[in-house]
Amino acid sequence: MTQEKDQNFEQIILETAERLFLEKGYVMTSTTEIAAEAGCNQALVHYYFRTKENLFDSIFEKRFNTFFNGIFDFNFNKNLSFKQKIIQIVESHFDLLNEHPKMISLIMNELSRRPDHIKTIKQNLQSVPLKVIDSLENELRQEIKQGSINADITMMDLVITMVSLNASLFLLMPVAAEVLGMEQIEKEHVIKKRRKENVKIILRYLGYGND
Repeated sequence: MTQEKDQNFEQIILETAERLFLEKGYVMTSTTEIAAEAGCNQALVHYYFRTKENLFDSIFEKRFNTFFNGIFDFNFNKNLSFKQKIIQIVESHFDLLNEHPKMISLIMNELSRRPDHIKTIKQNLQSVPLKVIDSLENELRQEIKQGSINADITMMDLVITMVSLNASLFLLMPVAAEVLGMEQIEKEHVIKKRRKENVKIILRYLGYGND
């Protein structure tokens, strides 16, 4: 097997495993099924990743980094106000979850299954672009000082509120859609409406009011 084929198979296994983990969860997915779906034998899966746990960890860390680091992983236009930057962050995070709606369940289920992954989370959070966070924290303090924001809020408060708000929709949507018998077009309408509403909620939380 050539190096190029090796790399292709490794990527195919990763992509296949991620799809199955997202669809069925860790416990209900076997390396035998992953190998069959990827078009290789089980020995090749073990060759690259040794265990199902290692394979899952590779995917979990990737998704976790996407979920959290993606919040601040872009450059702001220097002419944007703090309020405009917050709107951009909320909308970008919402769009990320909309693009990968099963990612939240994967993360929550894994943290329930293996609480020790909190250590991994702590380590990964250290890779969040701290300069961007520090800059936003300074701008937030300035907004509070000027009276534009009428509450003593930190960026951590804001991130926790935003993540909770955005993530809750995609955790509840599958259940709500099933119970209410929602068609795809109805789900899309709800998601589009919630995107706008979540921005308004965050701005009111900061004290910007309804302007």
